[in-house]
Amino acid sequence: TEDRKNDLLREARSNRLAWIQSVPLPYFREGGLLNKFHIVKELPSVTKILTYLYGQPLTSSRFSELVPQRDGSAIRSGEEILEDELAESLSLELETILQDYEAFVQQIKQPESAAIVNGLRHSLSNVDQSNLTVAIRNLIVSTWEQFQRQQGPKGWTKRSLESFLYGQTQAIINKSLKNEKNQDKDCHLKLQQLSFVTPEHLDLTYFGDLDMARAQLSRAISLLLSMQTFHSPYEKLQIIFNCYHQVNEALTKAQIGKPPSADDVLPALILTVLQGQPKHLVSNLRMIEIYASPEYLRGEAGYAYTSLYGAVQFLLELNLKDENPSSLTISAQDFRKGLKASQFSMEKQLDVKRRIQDPIDITTPKSFSIPVSEVRAARLRGEDISLEWAQAYFVTDKTILNEKISKEEVEQDLLLPGFTRNYSFLAARPEDIRMSELPQLLGEYRTLVRAIETLLANRAQKASSERKARLKKAEKAIEENALKLGLGFIDNGR
Repeated sequence: TEDRKNDLLREARSNRLAWIQSVPLPYFREGGLLNKFHIVKELPSVTKILTYLYGQPLTSSRFSELVPQRDGSAIRSGEEILEDELAESLSLELETILQDYEAFVQQIKQPESAAIVNGLRHSLSNVDQSNLTVAIRNLIVSTWEQFQRQQGPKGWTKRSLESFLYGQTQAIINKSLKNEKNQDKDCHLKLQQLSFVTPEHLDLTYFGDLDMARAQLSRAISLLLSMQTFHSPYEKLQIIFNCYHQVNEALTKAQIGKPPSADDVLPALILTVLQGQPKHLVSNLRMIEIYASPEYLRGEAGYAYTSLYGAVQFLLELNLKDENPSSLTISAQDFRKGLKASQFSMEKQLDVKRRIQDPIDITTPKSFSIPVSEVRAARLRGEDISLEWAQAYFVTDKTILNEKISKEEVEQDLLLPGFTRNYSFLAARPEDIRMSELPQLLGEYRTLVRAIETLLANRAQKASSERKARLKKAEKAIEENALKLGLGFIDNGR
């Protein structure tokens, strides 16, 4: 009947849209915020429902439409803070990628695209897994040609189609990279063991100490960590290309405008990998090697990929049992000491995780907060900033915590009232600072200058007191020696 026909059409349309909506973005969020909440752990279907409702790409313009204007003096909820953070963190390039992908999704949702979408679903459900690379490439080419013949892409490019198809085949691709996934664990373990390596060990002395190097390479580290979230090899390759450029920019600034050479770039990439410690590096590089079209691996992007691959191979081939590794500028004693320190840190982290999993009551002093610098450093290391992370920060022995608090109290006594070691703009670039943040920046600068002057004055006073104590001790020793020699005429009141 006609009613039955309409019901079947509506059901087919609903299934088609649900299939499209299963890949709402050109990337996925590993360890997303929602998964950290207790209700989501108890009801896993919550994430699917929210993805279905809010699955469209959330660009800055979309945020401005969805988020109502609020009174600036009102206390913001966690959701509102998250919305503002996401809206401000979107880069111009990511904004373009999302707008392009949204245009693609909107077009394939239209009735005139139903035949193409149904053909895609059928092809992917019967894809030849024995030759997956060729099958996906051929499907991308044929689907792209279909769109060009029938209606033409409306506001989107081929890269969006690739992201969608690789998103739909993610499970199959991960299965084909099973060996590389196992190698990821060994690689990540080795990166953790080598976390003690500094710029000096790689002959990158112009980067300064490790904290300075981490700040200068922060954008490159963030890009490297984001690579594993994108679906398609093209987008992963673009991330590597941008990461490579950020490393070159950091080197140029560190050397005061001097263009970096290949001898500089490779060690800087090695340091970036060590500081980022990505968890799926081997499988991502292998995925690009297998699935990326040959034309993508030509030119600068291919050179950037080769350079990163070389940096990873350098680390994988480094023999940790070698008493004196010639590939690093470090003594055998310091190398052993660094490995032991890294091992201790890893064991401590595992112990913290085990203690979090135990049903114990973790209490946190209300007057003690996590410094912004600690949060920023954790993000640069690729850690998930969540409730578990905050608990891990506080799950330490009470003696250690008390020592930390007492140390800060001593520092407060020596410095100015209200001084805190929170440097909001340590890793910021000039172009990232907004006009509204200048008063805060100048305030922190003035406080820091006054603190330095106070420390210098305290240091001079301490040096003077120590000098007087030494002179008094020396004078006392002379008096004692004179008494032993029978020279009782020495005037003690001199």
